[in-house]
Amino acid sequence: VDNFGTTGESPSHPELLDYLATQLMEDDWSIKQLVRQIVLSRTYRLASAPDQTSGRDIENRLLSRRNLKRVDAETLRDAMLLVSGALDQTMGGKTYPDTLASDYQFEFKRPMRSVYVPVFRNSLPEIFEAFDFANPSMVTGRRNSSTVAPQALFLMNHPFVREQAQRTAERLLAMSMPTDSDRVRFCYLTLLARPATDEEVAISETFLAATAADSTLSEAWTQLVQSLFASLDFRYVR
Repeated sequence: VDNFGTTGESPSHPELLDYLATQLMEDDWSIKQLVRQIVLSRTYRLASAPDQTSGRDIENRLLSRRNLKRVDAETLRDAMLLVSGALDQTMGGKTYPDTLASDYQFEFKRPMRSVYVPVFRNSLPEIFEAFDFANPSMVTGRRNSSTVAPQALFLMNHPFVREQAQRTAERLLAMSMPTDSDRVRFCYLTLLARPATDEEVAISETFLAATAADSTLSEAWTQLVQSLFASLDFRYVR
C-alpha cells in the first residue's frame, strides 16, 4: 500500500478502482460516501468461511470471501477494559500532565479508550509494543501482523491482562445466574460474541471445579476469563 511505483504489485481489481475513483469525483470527493458504498456492498459483507470458490483463490486475492480480521492493539486493549467494566468512555481531555518534561518511562494508566492514549516514541504502552502498533517514528501505510511468543506471554503474565480478567470474573460472579453452566455460557457470549458449545461448557465447568478446589472460586473464574482473553476467538473477528 506504500508503493505505487513500478516495483509495486498490479491491482487485483483495476476496473473496480476506476469505477470507485469515478464515483468519488461524482460525489464531490466525499470520502464518507465512498466508504458507505464499499461497506454496503455484497463483497464487504461476505463471511470469512471458505466456500466452493475458495480453492481457486487460496490467497483470497479476488475477495471470494472475507479475510479473518485480526484486531489491532488498541481494539484488544479496549475490549478487555470494556468487558471488565473499567473502560472510561469520557471523550477528550488531557492525558498527560503539563509538567511532563520527557516521555522516557512515562506510563499511561488511565482506562480511557485507546484513541486517547498518548503516542510517545520512547514509551509506548507494552500492549502496543507486543501487538504490532505502528512505529511512531515512521509513516506506516499498513502495520505488520506478527504472531510471536511474546504476545502469548503478554496475555499469560502481564498485570494489565490479569487485572481485567479479575474484574471481569468479579462482575460475572456478582450476577444472579441459576447455574454455573449459565454463567459459563454468558461469559463466552460476552467475551467472544458467540455461544459456547456444549463441549466448551463441560470443559470450563471441569476446570472451574478443579481450580476452585485448590484456590478460590474468584481465582478460578479469573483464570478462565484470562484463557479466553488469550484465545484466537477473542483476537480475531470473523
